[in-house]
Amino acid sequence: MKKSIVLFYLSCILSGLATAQPLQVSVQPLEFQSGDGSGYVEFHFSVTSKKSVDVLVLAKKKEQIVAADRVLLIPPTENPKGSPFVQMIRMALDSGLYTMELRFKNQGAPEDSAQIVSGDMRFSYNLKSQAFFAESLSAAELPNTFDRYGILAIPRAQFGTPLMAGADATALIYSESYGWKVGDKGFARYWIRDEQHQTDLTQWGGQSKLKALEGSTVLPFTCGISLASIPSGLYTFRLQILDEKGDTIDDVRLPFYRITPESEGRALTLASLRNPRWMEAIGTGATAQKAIASHYPIANQAQRKQLDGLLVEAKDSILWLWAESFWIQRTSADPLAGYTEYKKWVVQVEREFSTQAMPGYATDRGRIFLQYGAPTLTEKRPFENDSYPYEIWQYNTLDAENAPYQVNKLFIFANFSVATRGYELLHSDAIGELRNPRWRIMLQKRSYMSNNPDDTGNTQQNGWGSRIGNNIFFNNSSSGGGGN
Repeated sequence: MKKSIVLFYLSCILSGLATAQPLQVSVQPLEFQSGDGSGYVEFHFSVTSKKSVDVLVLAKKKEQIVAADRVLLIPPTENPKGSPFVQMIRMALDSGLYTMELRFKNQGAPEDSAQIVSGDMRFSYNLKSQAFFAESLSAAELPNTFDRYGILAIPRAQFGTPLMAGADATALIYSESYGWKVGDKGFARYWIRDEQHQTDLTQWGGQSKLKALEGSTVLPFTCGISLASIPSGLYTFRLQILDEKGDTIDDVRLPFYRITPESEGRALTLASLRNPRWMEAIGTGATAQKAIASHYPIANQAQRKQLDGLLVEAKDSILWLWAESFWIQRTSADPLAGYTEYKKWVVQVEREFSTQAMPGYATDRGRIFLQYGAPTLTEKRPFENDSYPYEIWQYNTLDAENAPYQVNKLFIFANFSVATRGYELLHSDAIGELRNPRWRIMLQKRSYMSNNPDDTGNTQQNGWGSRIGNNIFFNNSSSGGGGN
C-alpha cells in the first residue's frame, strides 16, 4: 500500500508490519547548513516499536533516484516497554523539488514486502537558523550520529506537537545560527509564551552570549527552561537571535503542550474552558480520545500534527481545550452546535464504514466522506469475476476547508481482504490524494499480470462481466477507459 507525505511532516501507523505492536512513526525533515555554507537534510524518525524496522529513504527527481540511504530503526535494549525512541539520517541534497520515498519493512524481509510512503518536498536552505526540541544535551565524548560540533543533541521523540509532561519537565533546545564570520558576536534571548492567554511569560526564560566559531559560518548553542511551575496548556518556546547591536537576526517559535501531574488537571480546565459543556460533549478517557481522533479528516495539516501528539498521552483536560479551540475557529457563532452537527456525520460514517480493526472515521472511505461530504455519484462493484470488490466515488466539486477547491474528481476504493468491508483508497485524481495510474492492474491482479512499470492497464481487454472500463464514469468496453 502506498501513502503520501503531506508537506514537511509525516506521521503514520504501519500496522501491516509484523511488529509486536503497530509501528507508529513520525518523520521530520529539517534543513541544516554546513560550515562551508552547503545544505543537507536531517530526517528525524520518532518511533514506537518493540522490533527493528528497516527504512530505505530515496530522493528522486523526474523519477530518477539521485540519493539514497538506509536506516535500521532498532529499539534500545533497555526499552522493554516500547517507549518512543529517535533515530536519524543525514542526506546531502541540492536545493530544489524532490519526490521523497520511504520504504518500511521488517528487518530481513524481502524488498517487495515494504510499505511505501512518498510525496513531494522542496528544500531551499534559505534559512538563518534551525532549532529542535532535544531529549538530552551533553558533551560528545565519542563519535555519535547525534554529535553536532561537540554537542551530543538527541532529538525529542514527537508525534505532532510535542508534549512536556511530569513535574520535573524541562524544555531543552538545540539551535544553529548561520552566516556568522570570525569575530562576530551576538546573543540569544528565549522565553515561554502562553498561547491560550496570548501572554509572554518572560519570567521563564534567559539570555546567552554568542560568539562565532573559528573557521565556520555555523554558530551552535543550547538552552533550556524548567517547566516545573508552568501549568497545563499550549505554549510556544520563543527564541530570538540578535546581533551585537541588538537587531533581530531570526525569531524561532517551537510550539508544545505542557501537561502537569494528575492533581492539577481538572481545576485548570474549569478555569480555562469558555464553555464547561465541552467536558460533557467530549467525554473522558477512551471516549474523549476517540472523539478528538475523529476530527482528523477535517483538520488542517497544523491541527493534524497537534492531534498526532495529543493522542499519544494527553489528559482529558487538554483534549477538552483543544476541541473548544478547534470549533471556535471553525464555527465561531456556536462552536458546540458545530461539533454536535459534525458528530452526527461521524456516527453515520461509523455505521457504514467501520471495520473490526478500525473506526469509521479512520478508514479511507470514512475520512473522505467526512472531509469532502457525500459523493455526487457512486458505482459499487462488490462482485466481479476478474477483480477485487471496488467502489468509485465522483464529486462534482470538492469544497473542504483543509484542501483546495476542485471540480469533477474521482476516488477509487478497493477491498483486497474481501471478507471484511475494509476498502482502501487505491487512486484519486484529486490534489493531495493518492494517485496510482496502475489502479486497474491492481484491481485485476488475480487475472492480469504486468511487469511493465509504464503499463496502466488502459489497453487491457475487459474480462467477461467486468465493468472496470465500462461504467457510468469510464465508457470504453474494450479498454480500461480514462481516469488517470
